[in-house]
Amino acid sequence: MKIGIGYPQALDPSAALALVEDADRAGLDSVWIAENPYWPGAFATAGAVAARSRRIEIGIGVVSAFTRSPAVIAMEAGQVQRLSGGRLVLGLGVGGPRVLEDLGVSVAQPVAALEETLVVLRALFGDGIAAHEGPVHRLRDVRLSFPVEAPPLVVGTIGPRMLAMTAATADGVVISAHVPTAEIERIAREHRAAERPGTRGRITAFVAAALDDDPDRARARLKPDLAATMVRLLRIPSLQPVLTAGDLTPDDLAATAACAREDRPGEVADRVVDELCLAGDATAVAARLRRLADAGVDEVVLLQAAENPGFTAHLAALAACAREMR
Repeated sequence: MKIGIGYPQALDPSAALALVEDADRAGLDSVWIAENPYWPGAFATAGAVAARSRRIEIGIGVVSAFTRSPAVIAMEAGQVQRLSGGRLVLGLGVGGPRVLEDLGVSVAQPVAALEETLVVLRALFGDGIAAHEGPVHRLRDVRLSFPVEAPPLVVGTIGPRMLAMTAATADGVVISAHVPTAEIERIAREHRAAERPGTRGRITAFVAAALDDDPDRARARLKPDLAATMVRLLRIPSLQPVLTAGDLTPDDLAATAACAREDRPGEVADRVVDELCLAGDATAVAARLRRLADAGVDEVVLLQAAENPGFTAHLAALAACAREMR
């Protein structure tokens, strides 16, 4: 198994890039850069990471396939691929409905639209496109001016229809954070079963994590963000079966969201944190990572971990854990 970290966008860029250098030297496998609405852009950040690192993989996970032309995505990703010496993994998704609406972007049939985007991107990383007339994209005489090896194209999703398309078309899947371990295991099994014969895509799971020798202190660091995130997730009714796939109930989810709305995040139940996040010392985290590895997950990306005080003290142990599970 590979172990990566989420790029700490909340930190000053100089501090964030210093943490990436520490992770690179320690032997962690990847750093993943999210593109959240109105935060710093993922491609510019990835270029800076490429310049400040030597061997670590650079994941962009994920950018909306519909807020940029696929030609622009290919231009940006292609340059990061060149600057990094071929270390890029390009993650694509649809994007939040509210954000797309605010930007004036309308996406009909998102599964088919994203599948078409993957096909177009593969062509652009190859010989280019003389003419393409699809339901979403129309391109004529479009090709990159520089040769570049196509990066792996992975898709961020947990929905069943998008997962089926991803297994058939993309190079792997990215499972978003705050998904119960039991559901991550189910997604991994179903993705493997749906893959094309002779292929094996990468399965990457994002997991909110805090590493600390005191497990209560680790949980406390995760509770405010978990409570605020639950408010957003519960606005999407289709996600409730996913969130309750483990031992949590709808009442547990509602109580967690209430902690954010009523400004008492410290009252989030410990068992909710333990179900949806990783909290504790390196040994406790390693035990959960092994369970995910046994389920077929190839890579776990620890989100928020790099923003926690004392994170660098755990780097060696995390890197050793990754080596043991390969």
